[in-house]
Amino acid sequence: MTAARVATYASIGAVAVWAVKALSIGIAGGLGKSPAEGPLFFLGMILFLTGVVAIGLAITAGRSLGARALGVVAAVAVTLVVWLAIDTVIASLAPANDPHWVWAEVQLWVIAVVVAVGWQFWLGRIGQRVPREGVPA
Repeated sequence: MTAARVATYASIGAVAVWAVKALSIGIAGGLGKSPAEGPLFFLGMILFLTGVVAIGLAITAGRSLGARALGVVAAVAVTLVVWLAIDTVIASLAPANDPHWVWAEVQLWVIAVVVAVGWQFWLGRIGQRVPREGVPA
């Protein structure tokens, strides 16, 4: 399996797992009330981080080991900066006295969707620039 496929499956998997986590929290009645909350968070985080690392590896495919390592570090760093920006925007939008659990969780959903959609967009751009083998350009 290629790094690009791992990135696709893992990033989409993180979105799905964190969506199920949100459902379990909602059904249970709030944060800390669902026994599935912790395991689903960790599974989603493992998938998310796997997806980000795989994106760094896929973008640098065919390059030297050092370039690939820098690609992974860059992918993680860019994701962290985007996550912090998303968290800052969400914190500024959240009502000051609203303790609703959604405000504590929304940055997970947004960053997971941004990474999954961003990766699919990147794949589409690569597909347009580089002809596939056996397919006339």
